[in-house]
Amino acid sequence: MKIDGNRYENQGLARQAEQAAKAERGSRRSGTSTIHASELNLLGDDSIFARKKKAMADAMGIIGKQFQADGKIDEDLAERRGRIADSKAKADAALKEKQALSEEQKKLQEAYGVEPDSQEQADLELRIKMKKALDPRSHVDLTKEEIDRLNEMGPMTDYQREAMELEASKGVWEDEIEEAHKVISTETQVIRATEQEMLKHHGMVDAQRTAQASLQTASKEIIGMAIQESMDKIEEELDETVEKAEEQKEEREELEALRDEKKAEQEAQNEQLSKLPDMQKLQSEVDQQLQEILERQKLLEEDLKGIQVDQNI
Repeated sequence: MKIDGNRYENQGLARQAEQAAKAERGSRRSGTSTIHASELNLLGDDSIFARKKKAMADAMGIIGKQFQADGKIDEDLAERRGRIADSKAKADAALKEKQALSEEQKKLQEAYGVEPDSQEQADLELRIKMKKALDPRSHVDLTKEEIDRLNEMGPMTDYQREAMELEASKGVWEDEIEEAHKVISTETQVIRATEQEMLKHHGMVDAQRTAQASLQTASKEIIGMAIQESMDKIEEELDETVEKAEEQKEEREELEALRDEKKAEQEAQNEQLSKLPDMQKLQSEVDQQLQEILERQKLLEEDLKGIQVDQNI
């Protein structure tokens, strides 16, 4: 039995998983920490693939069992159709043999010169009817007049005796035709009843629906497993991110402490420098003292010059 099976949507899931994996790799390269639903890793690991493989095996098992059942039914129907064909061939062959004997009876009638409407021919036909009436399967009955005529008949003529022998041979072929027709009728009824039951129960359709429901249930479980694994992975990555952030925070705190220490040292130096004399003022004082010294030296030189003049005079 040819049944169009449903295709299962695992290719779509695989494409979605591949896209999600690419998105995740792109996110890692760009350094972004934003998480989108489309970036969830639905590719899964061996457990997901094992669950998917089992779901497909279960679905195919359901359909396979129905195929086996349908196959047995188909095989049985094929055998019955074969018997019908054989019985038809036997019936046709038997009919030809019977017709050939009927032709022999016509030739025999012509050979003996018996007219079709003669009493001898009528008596022959009544004898043939009597023989059929003796068979309960024929459902042939004789009238009172026919019975009275049979009682009045004398012995069979040579023509009637030979014709009855041919009729007996025809009976063999008629029995074979009847038997073939019985087989044809019986097998036809069985085939018709089987096909009606198949239409009523539509086993393969039910099997497909059961398989599809099984796949849908398994798909939901697989997606749930994939999402859970993706969420676990995301949580792990978030924990790593938080840990790195805490490490960076500690580093920033150390830098802040170092910066505060340097600032305190700078403030201390500034305070010490503020306590030193004003260099500009000090320079002015030094310049003034030097000027005074120069002036005193100048006066001394003048005095010396005056003393020397006095000596010369």
